[in-house]
Amino acid sequence: MTILTIRKHKRFAVRQTARLSGFGKRPSTGLLVEVSLDGGRLAIAGSDKLTIDQPVTIDIAGFAKLKAQVRWAGNGLVGLRFDQPLHNCELDELLQSCRPELGSTLAMRA
Repeated sequence: MTILTIRKHKRFAVRQTARLSGFGKRPSTGLLVEVSLDGGRLAIAGSDKLTIDQPVTIDIAGFAKLKAQVRWAGNGLVGLRFDQPLHNCELDELLQSCRPELGSTLAMRA
């Protein structure tokens, strides 16, 4: 049986270190593994300490901090929805910082 998932925005696979703050005493470092115009997925230890709708901040080297809310969390992963969806040019810039070998206009081709 195939499960069809309809998503509002295309997701892009990435591998970029990111710091997540908003839970615990200090920011935790994880790995941003997926990003879209309105959110992302982060592999991070301690994801079980996060709660749905919890406000957090994502700090990615070379990119402006992003405010987000936890959509789901568990098993070392957390799904995030950005408070303000990215514009295509912002997503392109983020993808450039996470995947510089692919060149520009990644988001524009989606």
